Formats: sequence, C-alpha cells, structure tokens
Amino acid sequence: MEKFLYSIQCFLDMFVEGLFHFVPEETQLRIQREERAKQVNKAVKPTDEAGTYAWLIAQSLAEAETEAKNWKTLLEKEVNEAKNCQANGDLEGEKRHQAQAIEYAHELEISNADVASYRTDVTDTFAEWKAGRDAIEDAVKQLHKQEHVDARDMARLNAAKAKNTMAYLSRNLLQVLPSTSMQTAVNDRIRKKTNILNAGTKAVRTLTDQLSERRKAMQEAEAINSATPGAKVLLSQMMSATGYTPTATTAGAKPS
Repeated sequence: MEKFLYSIQCFLDMFVEGLFHFVPEETQLRIQREERAKQVNKAVKPTDEAGTYAWLIAQSLAEAETEAKNWKTLLEKEVNEAKNCQANGDLEGEKRHQAQAIEYAHELEISNADVASYRTDVTDTFAEWKAGRDAIEDAVKQLHKQEHVDARDMARLNAAKAKNTMAYLSRNLLQVLPSTSMQTAVNDRIRKKTNILNAGTKAVRTLTDQLSERRKAMQEAEAINSATPGAKVLLSQMMSATGYTPTATTAGAKPS
C-alpha cells in the first residue's frame, strides 16, 4: 500500500512539474522567490523565540550570581565568627560557626555550579540566536540579490525573444515580397491577360464601328432610293435653288 501511495505521489509531482513548464518564466521565478521567502519567514519566529530564551537564561544567570554572592557573604561571616570564637577560647561557638560555614560552603558550591552552567547556556544560546539572525539577514540579502538577477535575466530573455521574432519576420517578408528586378509569375500572367483583353476590346470596337458606319450608309442610301417621285422632284428643286450638288452626283452618279 505504501509503495502504491508513493507511486501516486511521484506521478502527481511529475504532473505538477510538467504543468509548471507551461507557466511563463517570469511567473516561475516569482513563485520560486515567494516560496523561498516563506521558508525564511518560517525561521524568523523560532529565532526570535531563541533570543527570548537567551535573555531569560541571562536573567537566571544574574539571579544565580546574586545568590552565589549572598552565600559567599554568609560563608565569610561564619568563618570570621568561628575565628573570633577561637580567639576568645569559645570552642563550642567555634564548632557551631564551623558547622554553619560548612553548610553555607555547600550552598555556595551548588550556586557556583549553577552560575557556571547558566554562563555556558547563555553563551551558547546567544551564539545560536545570533547565528540564526545572521542567517536570516543573509537569506534576505540573497533573495533581494536573486530578484535583481531574475529581472536582469528576464530582460535579456525578452530582448532575445524580440530579436528572434524580428529576424524571422524579416526572413518571412523577404520570402513573401517580390524583388524589384523580377516580378512574380502571377503578375506576368495578369499583365499578359490584360494586354490580350485590351487588344481584343480594341479589335471588337473597331469592327463594331465599321459595321455601324456601313449600316448607317446603307440606311441613308435606302432612304434616298426609297423616296417617292414627288419627293425627289421637290428635293431636286431645293438643291437647284440653294446651289447644292450631292457628292455622289458629283462623283458621276446619274441625276434623277
């Protein structure tokens, strides 16, 4: 069962990693920086707690030193009392103060041991706390430095992308646009087809004009030839009156 769950977890990790590659590079860098910042922030609270513990231990050290100083004062007092009793020949008093001095010496020994232990703990705890703070400050500096590095790399990547895009665009334009010295085959076919159409249009128009002129001449001739004898007489009289002689008659046509 554990192997199966492990396989599923590995598959999910690979799937998520694969999806991550589809995320823009700038977003990937930002996500990585945010994850690192979270890890740094997680270390701040334990480090602050270690500093608090160090100050508490330092306070305990101060109390232990005060207590040891008090035991030392009491011990010195009892020793002086025993000395005075000895000088005065008071053996019972001397023994009593000696016994009390031994008790105070025992308490002083314990206090001195506590002081030494607290001093070691204070030194070690403050050293660890300072190391933690230094590590956090260094991590923050590294994150800021990495942010500048990421920005610089992204600027270079974007510049490279822009240059690459323009290079391909220029190449594609050269392939699409014709050169000035040579037109494409399609343009040549269009020009040839245009010339053929224009020539055909001109020929048809010329033929049409000739047919139209011929038909018009025939219609005029028919009109003249179809005139009645009375109309011809009246036309001849008007021509004589005006001095007009038709061209066809001048060319040798017989008068009516």
